[in-house]
Amino acid sequence: MIIGLDPLTGLDRWYVYDYFVGTREIDRRRYLPSLQIEELMRRTGFSECHTSEAHHASLQFPARQAIENGMLDKTTVSQLGLLTDAEYQEGLSNVWRDIRGSEARGEQLALVVDVRFHATIGWNRRQMDSGERQG
Repeated sequence: MIIGLDPLTGLDRWYVYDYFVGTREIDRRRYLPSLQIEELMRRTGFSECHTSEAHHASLQFPARQAIENGMLDKTTVSQLGLLTDAEYQEGLSNVWRDIRGSEARGEQLALVVDVRFHATIGWNRRQMDSGERQG
């Protein structure tokens, strides 16, 4: 089983992608599409390969509070850790810009997390059958 993001589906919305330039593109290179994972598993001897949604994280939280509580620190998610310090600071500046704009209108900026984690599962029946005979 492999669990991960599939940023090529186009379904996800995430403040990391919205504010930190390049993170979506980084993930598109890092995470293979689920169908490609299934095909690779089949080629290496797995059968009955399929993908389903393992978890759907959907929440919103106040941006100012998130920054103050360290929720946007560079070490909180791997996507931010892969950015240069300058890219990370630029993203934080983008968030602060929108916070100030929202507050000037008497509103509170909410950061959105709406991402899906996909589980791709396959079985190696030959391995299981030989293991059963040995045991």
